[in-house]
Amino acid sequence: PLLAGSRELLSKVREASGLEWKELDAVIVTGGGSRTPCMRRMLTELAGALEGPPLGGIYYTCLARGPNLLGTDSQELKLIEEVLGSFPLVGFFGNGEISHNRLYGYTGVLTLFV
Repeated sequence: PLLAGSRELLSKVREASGLEWKELDAVIVTGGGSRTPCMRRMLTELAGALEGPPLGGIYYTCLARGPNLLGTDSQELKLIEEVLGSFPLVGFFGNGEISHNRLYGYTGVLTLFV
C-alpha cells in the first residue's frame, strides 16, 4: 500500500508540474526510515569519487528538515562528518534549495571544496 500510494502521489506531482517522465533525472524517496540510508549511500559514493578529504563545504538544508524533522542533535551534519571526515563546514536553513537550474524543497544541498 505504501509503494502504491507513493506512485500515485508522484504521478500527481509530475502531472501538476507539466513534466514528462523522461524529463526526470531521478526520484529520491526520503523521509522516515529511508532518509538516513539514502543519504549515507549518496555520501559514500561521493567519498569514493574524492581524491582526498574536502577542504571545506557549505550545506544548505530546508528549514523543514531541521529540528522538527531530524531532532536537535544535528543528525545530518553528524552523518556528513561520519562518512566524509572532519572538515570545515558551514551552512544554513532555507525555504527552498537551488541546485543547477532547479528549486527543491525538503532537501539538503552539499557543496564541497576539493
